[in-house]
Amino acid sequence: MIKQISRKHIHQICSGQVILNLAAAVKELVENSIDAGANQIDVRLKEYGADLVEVIDNGTGIHPDDFEALALMHHTSKLKEFDDLIGVETFGFRGEALSSLCGLCNVTITTRHKSQSNGTKIEYDHSGKLKSKSACARQQGTTVTLQGLFSTLPVRHKEFVRNIKREFNKMVNLLQSYAIISVGLRLTCNNQREKNKRITVLSCQSNKSLKENIIDIYGPKQVSTLIPFVTHAPSESDCENMGIDPKLIDMSFFSITGLISRCDHSSGRTGSDRQFFFINKRPCDLVKASRIINETYHMYNRHQYPFFALDISLQKGTVDVNVTPDKRQILMQNEKVLLTVIKASLIRMYDPIASTYNVSRGITTAASVPTQSNDDELEIISDTSNKTECQTKVECIGSNNTMNISSEAPSTSCSQTATEDKDFQKILSNFKRKSTFSASNKSGPKQSTLASFGWRKISSGDPSLKQIKKVESQNIAGDIVKSTKSNDSVDDAGVIAEIPSTSYLSPVKKIKIESAPSYKVVETMESLSQETEEKENLEQYHDIDPIETEDKQEEDGPSLKTTNSTMLEFDMDKIRKIRNNKVNENAGNINLGSSFHATIAPENSAAAEDELRKEISKEMFQKMEIVGQFNLGFIIAKLNEDLFIIDQHASDEKFNYEYLQLNTNLKGQQLIQPKPLFLTPTEEDVLMDNISIFEKNGFSFSIDPDAQPTKRIKMTAVPYGRGCIFNEEDVQEMIMMLTDMPGVMCRPTTVSRMFATRSCRRSIMVGTALNNYQMKKILKHMGEIEHPWNCPHGRPTMRHLFNLNIATVTLKSDDSES
Repeated sequence: MIKQISRKHIHQICSGQVILNLAAAVKELVENSIDAGANQIDVRLKEYGADLVEVIDNGTGIHPDDFEALALMHHTSKLKEFDDLIGVETFGFRGEALSSLCGLCNVTITTRHKSQSNGTKIEYDHSGKLKSKSACARQQGTTVTLQGLFSTLPVRHKEFVRNIKREFNKMVNLLQSYAIISVGLRLTCNNQREKNKRITVLSCQSNKSLKENIIDIYGPKQVSTLIPFVTHAPSESDCENMGIDPKLIDMSFFSITGLISRCDHSSGRTGSDRQFFFINKRPCDLVKASRIINETYHMYNRHQYPFFALDISLQKGTVDVNVTPDKRQILMQNEKVLLTVIKASLIRMYDPIASTYNVSRGITTAASVPTQSNDDELEIISDTSNKTECQTKVECIGSNNTMNISSEAPSTSCSQTATEDKDFQKILSNFKRKSTFSASNKSGPKQSTLASFGWRKISSGDPSLKQIKKVESQNIAGDIVKSTKSNDSVDDAGVIAEIPSTSYLSPVKKIKIESAPSYKVVETMESLSQETEEKENLEQYHDIDPIETEDKQEEDGPSLKTTNSTMLEFDMDKIRKIRNNKVNENAGNINLGSSFHATIAPENSAAAEDELRKEISKEMFQKMEIVGQFNLGFIIAKLNEDLFIIDQHASDEKFNYEYLQLNTNLKGQQLIQPKPLFLTPTEEDVLMDNISIFEKNGFSFSIDPDAQPTKRIKMTAVPYGRGCIFNEEDVQEMIMMLTDMPGVMCRPTTVSRMFATRSCRRSIMVGTALNNYQMKKILKHMGEIEHPWNCPHGRPTMRHLFNLNIATVTLKSDDSES
């Protein structure tokens, strides 16, 4: 029988839908304070909010006439009828927040209205009704105290306490969004743990601009990487790419202001944790806009994410904020137009940055390399002639020959002072090295400096010179150095040229290289490769020696060999059709009994991994039977009626990788001078709570709890790894991971790459013969690791070959046809 739910139970059910977590509770109270005109808001918590949450403001206060209805459901002063919702400008308007909080915890309010001479302390029961009130001393404003949040919901309260630090971090991130957009608001947040002093985790002063707010929250280093967002009208091609009509673009529909990261390297962040959208100064989540910004940013900086704080001002009546209880999701008219404008604006902003390079010095240098001079020296000489373009000259000076190579930047101007030229000349004049060239040693000269890099001199009579003339189709002619200004700098006597060589003791000779002749293409690459394949097939399967005929060559032309072969008719489509017909005939009558359907192909890797993850458990690796080793690189194993192929190197590599990840404590290298880390108070708290995890990764810090927030931690040691450099970006990355998973062992990307390289080097290599015990040990290790399906570099470790039932059915069908 259908009956109406009592009002008491309705209130309890709905309260849990409005206030979902700690962030939602604090958000509602802060929004009420801002709506009351407060310019100072102080958020205080005990035990990260598990024991107590208190929000103090200096707003107008609550009038005594509103005490009775203050915490009742759907009682508000913001709206009178539904039509008022279109023009509402306050954060709250539904009258649900305080009533829902009363249903979830004990609520006490201390307030003093601007018209009253003293304050009043009010207590409410779980239904939102006034329980008691008493006079007290208080300045103008309101204090709301929540004790035992979610205590009326046992299951949610237990989960809330268990994940209290994660809930606390989400709450601080939410407060940061209000601190960024609220100009002229002093917003602070403090947390006090048991028997410890109060720690400030957020402090934003009453600033006059969004940029100053960001400096207070994230420090000046973050602001130095930001640029103002400039709105640009999209072109017709931009509209076509986004699939909208250019006539729909109306730039008066909205305006966008704010800051965003530059697109050059190191200006972004390793994650998307600092991305803020505001609609009419209301913090919100715009998933599609975030995706557009990140995708566009990755066109210029694909390894990082941008920081941005964008305020989008829309006309009244074109936006609906009454979508979700927390009002974070927003619907707007012509959203696709907004996305098109954002993308077009970012491209116009980032294109000049991506094509601009800083020129630190406009000095023109020339290298003089004497080959047979009396002084026998290698010198770097500065060319101080006044030029308007950047040039780099290399002069190879012999007894009779000179070659100049000039590389010019057509559009880059160089500017330098006379002082810089003189200083640079002094530095270069001190750079001298003795060469080992000797003109007297004709038969076997000493190894020259250039020869040590794999270069040798050849003469015009050298047989290898003829090969140079024939290598245009093989791209070796690109190694011959050509003069860019032959009329001015190349003598008629000849040009010295250098080509790669494996011989380091050839005589030093000077030659003149003429331009290689051009040839017509005799055969296409496809026809040549087809003939080669036919030749190999005939040799392999028919043991027939191919008959080769050598065509007449031109004097300097390449020689091509052709093969006489017989073309056989072969139609792969017919074979596939016959095979598919057989499979379809047998599939309807026989149960094949296999749960693996993905084929071994790169495009099916995701489906294959999903099947293995669902069908294979860790215990099954112990039950697999070893069939043998294939091609000295793969293990063939059998589980019931399924055969699997396992990459012996990738599997052993993944085991070694996860072992290093879990058990390796990196050694730290002490810094000469401690490096300050400008972390936010929340990030400092995360680092201090997980200091043991950082120490296992080789980081060490000096912590001064009495210092000012953002300046309490200095880095004193970084991990040491061969070929790896660690810095504060690795610390930031670990903080991001520990924010989501506090207390869980994690590694920065740099350490993970280092471990991947180490595990690869110490693993069983392809080509190693294994006995049955060794192969069984690899399978045992696969059952002990967390993610056995891929090696650290992404190569699959195992794949399903086929089911023996399928093979049996195929054999039976073949026997019946025969």
